[in-house]
Amino acid sequence: MLILQFLNDTSSDIGNSADEIAKAMADILVANQQVLMDNTEQTYLQRVDNWDCDYNDAFRTAPFFQDEETIPIGPDWYDNVTEFTENRVLNDLCLESDDLDLFLGELVFDISEVPVNIVSNDYKSGTDVYLNEAFVYYFGGDGLTSQDWYDAEFDCELLPEELKFDRSRIS
Repeated sequence: MLILQFLNDTSSDIGNSADEIAKAMADILVANQQVLMDNTEQTYLQRVDNWDCDYNDAFRTAPFFQDEETIPIGPDWYDNVTEFTENRVLNDLCLESDDLDLFLGELVFDISEVPVNIVSNDYKSGTDVYLNEAFVYYFGGDGLTSQDWYDAEFDCELLPEELKFDRSRIS
């Protein structure tokens, strides 16, 4: 129905040639694909931007927040922090909290385990690095292509596992 409406609306403007109609439709499809790509990028950027402000609000009364540079998050709070980060930003970008945990452990402590004794400032700055690297991979040109996103219907959940971001993609 949409195609018939398009043909009726535009046939007088572009002539009756099937080639002209096909080219016009192809141009519209490319433009729509770019709009979808831009919308996907903006949605992801909104999730990444200012996640730490929400983190600050969520954990303002936590013991580790009283001195973010010296008091570790600790085992009593680390699962809460991880769950918050997962729900606030990681899930929407198809990022795994286990992968973030290992990245933070390697970055801050040079260990390959969950860094429950990380301090809040290191957690936030390390998570920012991870999120920025994921964003660049997804939209910066050296990782996923427009075609990858098109094939996945602009939904990271539909990306093949081998195309999703993980810490191994950070150089």
